[in-house]
Amino acid sequence: MCQEYVPKTISVKKQTTGPTKPRKTTWRLPLPLVVAALPFLPTAMYVNRGYTVWFHLVSTIYFLSRSPFVRQVAILQGVGICLGWYSAIIYDAIVEGTFCHTLYRNMPNRSNYLLDLDDGGYEMLDITFQSLAHKLLAHTLDFIGHPGLLWLLIASHKASGGSFVDLASWNVIASAWYLSRSWSLFHSYVNQGRFALWYFGHDIYNLASLDCYLVAYVAEAVCFAGVASYRLHKDFEGRLPLRESRKGGALFEMAHYYATPKKCGVEDFPQLIHSESAASALSAM
Repeated sequence: MCQEYVPKTISVKKQTTGPTKPRKTTWRLPLPLVVAALPFLPTAMYVNRGYTVWFHLVSTIYFLSRSPFVRQVAILQGVGICLGWYSAIIYDAIVEGTFCHTLYRNMPNRSNYLLDLDDGGYEMLDITFQSLAHKLLAHTLDFIGHPGLLWLLIASHKASGGSFVDLASWNVIASAWYLSRSWSLFHSYVNQGRFALWYFGHDIYNLASLDCYLVAYVAEAVCFAGVASYRLHKDFEGRLPLRESRKGGALFEMAHYYATPKKCGVEDFPQLIHSESAASALSAM
């Protein structure tokens, strides 16, 4: 008796699906047309406005044009903004001992729970049902304008088959970083008469300390550094050669075969085939 290893074959059944429904056409505008309309916006929509407002403008450009590239830039921009904004709020709470006062001082309904002083400071009003309701409204608007909009963009990205690798392309990273620095360059020139890659000033946000800018910029830089490191890792990983084995000067592909033993018997050897024509031929001899 001997044993022979016979490769096992695996059959894959093809599943048949019914007729697919036609996709609904999405209303959209040409991206060049949307970009060409930006200079006609009122200056109050982008001059001395927070970087979050620019994030909202970029998101609006995406929802009008449905450009995948604009969506990817907006997602990376939104991640950096959320990290920077909430890092500044946490820093202000730890250093100044004022929880979310940075948020309250920069909301449009701040007159309902604080009083702005002539010296640039502020004073929180007594806690009432009305002030608590307006504080809750401030937190709701903050959630919608920061992580809420970011979640909506990410959901749209996933629904269209996108992945995190798409967000880590060099074009997206460079565009999002350039957009962030453009906000600083623009506002430093408008308010201070000089160009600076990182803006510091009291012309846009009401802050107890300008250190909040530094905290936000560091958090944003960590975001960009993390995505860029991931991109470098993927680029390096893509250049690695496949696993090969060298034998006798030739390259062989390494593979694994799954087999089941089969017994060798008499039935495995070739045999004479009996037929009437063969028997008549033997009898005639």
